[in-house]
Amino acid sequence: MARLRLHAAMLWLPRSLDFMTMDEAALLQAIDACECLFLAGIGEPEANRLRLVVEEGLVVGKPSRVELAHGRSIDDARAIEVMPHSQRFELIWDHYISYAVHNESYQSWDDAETWSGNLFRRYSRSKFLDYLDHATFADVSYPGPFTHYQVICQEHVIDIAALQPPKVRRMDPS
Repeated sequence: MARLRLHAAMLWLPRSLDFMTMDEAALLQAIDACECLFLAGIGEPEANRLRLVVEEGLVVGKPSRVELAHGRSIDDARAIEVMPHSQRFELIWDHYISYAVHNESYQSWDDAETWSGNLFRRYSRSKFLDYLDHATFADVSYPGPFTHYQVICQEHVIDIAALQPPKVRRMDPS
């Protein structure tokens, strides 16, 4: 299991979005265009290097009624599953300031947050950035301007603060 590290203890050169290859930018757009994502793997292949593997979830089956507790139900529900032809992506942040994994059921909404993107988000204002401002000494002076990235999956939401966007590659389907 990955360890939570709040402070990076080394210097590195930032790799901004301007220096991303067109392939990486296109892959981030492909991730963002997926209907749903599932987190298939998370870990640190090396200290302070974060690796995520996400798989595309597809809506399948016929609509049906799902019974909930206390006599409530949802009509026209359909399953979301990873299929053999689902897209699979690897995202690697070579260095990060902090990351957190949340159970998606407990994720709260805040109208004061500002972001772009859908399933792969870039925040300019967020509760996670506010937390980092109070819990770490990371700022624009050291280690430099950084971004809050968020990957939204079914069952998990992953927040990452880093100086650079992830390296991205498409993997063979599982």
